Amino acid sequence: MTSIELAKRQEKALPLKVFQVTDDQFYVENSTGKICYKVNLSGHGKSCTCADFTANGKKDPEFLCKHLIAATNGNGNQQKIGPVAKDTPKLDERFITKIKGKDFVKYPGLLDLGHKMGISKIEVTPLQFPNKENGRFAICQAEVVSKTGEVFKDIGDADPGNCDPLVAKHVLRMASTRAIARALRSFTNIGMTCLEEIDDFDKGTGEKPSKPKRNAKQKKSTKEEKKEKSKPKDESKAKEKVKGGSPENNGTMSPAQQKAIQNLAKRRGINDEELNEMSRKQYSVPLKELPSKDASAFIRHLQQAA
Repeated sequence: MTSIELAKRQEKALPLKVFQVTDDQFYVENSTGKICYKVNLSGHGKSCTCADFTANGKKDPEFLCKHLIAATNGNGNQQKIGPVAKDTPKLDERFITKIKGKDFVKYPGLLDLGHKMGISKIEVTPLQFPNKENGRFAICQAEVVSKTGEVFKDIGDADPGNCDPLVAKHVLRMASTRAIARALRSFTNIGMTCLEEIDDFDKGTGEKPSKPKRNAKQKKSTKEEKKEKSKPKDESKAKEKVKGGSPENNGTMSPAQQKAIQNLAKRRGINDEELNEMSRKQYSVPLKELPSKDASAFIRHLQQAA
């Protein structure tokens, strides 16, 4: 980390609010004041849940994001959070499952805790409807409003390739569920990834997915299968789906994907320059040239960094 980069982050850290939980555990607000990132300053190593630290912390052990700097310096506006009241709602442990040594929270558990804490309403807005032209890629934005008026927003996406086979036909509903789950995680301050957010439930459970039975109409005749296999390769390629956009835009990211990336970056305190640099490092192209397939992966990267 260069001295210039450090100086930039130190300047951005100055206005951030810091909430101290224990001697080495903190929550630091982002620049908009709508999201808090968990910061750890223990002797085992410093860490932060922001996207900046996720992208650079593993590469550079000495890396410091603006939230780590704010927690270290105190910023003169540090507040101590008192002990948790005994009647404070807690996540029911029945809704926590361990997969390959990592804890995941189930969607019903987030919803249960959210209602205990007081939800006024939950609204979902589809940002991109799935169709053949975009590879059936759906994007939704969820808004959770607490009874005290606090608003928590987040985005969820889904396509047949990142869903369990049993729900692959219902990608819009899955995108909606994932968006609500992420907004609920921000509202309830649950850092665990929601089980419904992972690509395939069977990857975690170790169970082999059951293949849905096809009816007589769905089964193709031997003649039809032979006919399809005999088609020229060029003709087959011409009919391939262009994921994320129409053939006219050569598979570049759709306006909905671009909006999703900008919204996620804004809520995580990542400016346009940092966002563009992350795109160059991960995909070797500036953000505006990011292909649709990589844009989908970039959206999930920004979501998982929360």
